[in-house]
Amino acid sequence: MVDKKIHSKQKKQFLVIIISVLIGFLIPRFTNINLFWSLDVSLVSLIFYTFGYYTKNYLFFNKWKGEKTSFFILGILHLIFSLFLLQEVDMYRSTYGNEFLFIINALVGVLFWCNLFKVLPIFKFLSFFGKNTIPILAMQVRSLTFIKLVLVLTIGSSVFNFTELEKIVLVLFQLLLMFPILLLINKYVPFLNGKNKSI
Repeated sequence: MVDKKIHSKQKKQFLVIIISVLIGFLIPRFTNINLFWSLDVSLVSLIFYTFGYYTKNYLFFNKWKGEKTSFFILGILHLIFSLFLLQEVDMYRSTYGNEFLFIINALVGVLFWCNLFKVLPIFKFLSFFGKNTIPILAMQVRSLTFIKLVLVLTIGSSVFNFTELEKIVLVLFQLLLMFPILLLINKYVPFLNGKNKSI
């Protein structure tokens, strides 16, 4: 009886999530209004939070045969879907290209990177940042503003047109800036990271 109630509740949750994601896709198609807290982007993001919530144990803690083979297959699929998109994808500006391919490629990409981290444990240090996504999301704009301020003071220009490689370097610098703050948050105010104790 309890199992049936749980199953029914999950169905309702999935239905709400699907409707929310559809609304998130439709809002930028029919209006140019920038919603507070990027509400439309948040609605679309629900599909990824849901996917992670229900698959995290399987993806990270269970080992299964064919992990290395699936790593290569997922990598090829990820590349193919990325080539099919052939459009700029920018969730911050609600730009998704083909919404269906966007979701499929994103989920395949998640599976690919998760398998990469399992097959190549050298990347395990990245799990620290994965456990601190909440404060990172809160601080990323401020850290980028600080970096731009430093660039303005050093090169004297406030107009930036970063290349893709430069954007990757900027992300690395942002993470370096945030790293000591993340340590302090987890030690003294872990509730800001959604936790009750230090990790």
